[in-house]
Amino acid sequence: MKNSILSIVIVLSTLLSSCGGSKKHPETASLKPESTSVGGDLSDYLQIVENDYEINGHYIGKLSVKIKALKAYPSDKEFDLNGSLLTEGGSPISGITQFSLNLDSKNKLKDLLKRGTGEEVLSFDAYGYSQEMNEKAKKFSLSGVVKEPYIASESPATSDAAVSTAAGSENNFDELLDAYEKHTDDYVELINDMSNDNVAGAMGDYASLYQSSVELGQKLGNAKGELSAEQLSRMMTIQAKLAQAMEKANRKMK
Repeated sequence: MKNSILSIVIVLSTLLSSCGGSKKHPETASLKPESTSVGGDLSDYLQIVENDYEINGHYIGKLSVKIKALKAYPSDKEFDLNGSLLTEGGSPISGITQFSLNLDSKNKLKDLLKRGTGEEVLSFDAYGYSQEMNEKAKKFSLSGVVKEPYIASESPATSDAAVSTAAGSENNFDELLDAYEKHTDDYVELINDMSNDNVAGAMGDYASLYQSSVELGQKLGNAKGELSAEQLSRMMTIQAKLAQAMEKANRKMK
């Protein structure tokens, strides 16, 4: 959830800057993998299929990449695969969050690693993307992560305190999710103003919305504990609301 708030901070700046100028930028960019090797924990198990790939989108950058399995991962774990957008010289392009797998592609990745053979096209999204980046984007890289299961350590002497702390964390997350949903609703309203050419109204809301993004991000960074299944489901629903508003604005402004 913290990363989602940080993404909003980045996109706020992107939205306002993209509405202010009239210069036309390429709608898409053709990318090549910096290397067919996948970095990180999955370097021995996955490989990028050499090809020309296309990135497109507005507010949310979209990139689909064909991945080949080299061998099966020896145990059943959660995996993630993240991408970075690069210049011709291999430098990361600033102003954009890391490309992350969408939910459907995470399931495809898990199946691919379980089989240890074959190829899959995986789709990545990144917040803060603007068409201006198409002039700089030439390459991309991917890095894999194996997620270790969270195991709470607890001794008999501290079990009561642990339960109390967990309960407090759960209540804290509920309050944070309330704030996160209100913040997202305000942000969706700003997106609608932008897409309806009400730039003056959006500019009026920008400063307070930006500040609340920073403050909420700090609170999330200090939060302890884990989201429950119900809380995680609620967070994903909130994020979907934001993504749908951005996609709708994107279609309207094309």
